[in-house]
Amino acid sequence: MSIYNVAGWDSMAHVGLIMALQRQFHVSITPAEAIELTDVRAIKKFLDEKGIA
Repeated sequence: MSIYNVAGWDSMAHVGLIMALQRQFHVSITPAEAIELTDVRAIKKFLDEKGIA
C-alpha cells in the first residue's frame, strides 16, 4: 500500500495521515520525514526507529 496504488491517497490525505500518526503515537514528524512516509513499509520502519512499533 502506497501513495501510488491507494485510491484517494492525495496530498491532503497524506497530511491527515501524518497528523493522525503524530497524535496516535505522540511523535513529532518533520516535513522531511513526512515526505518519505509514502507507504506502509516506510511508516512501519519510521515507527520502529522511534521505538514505537
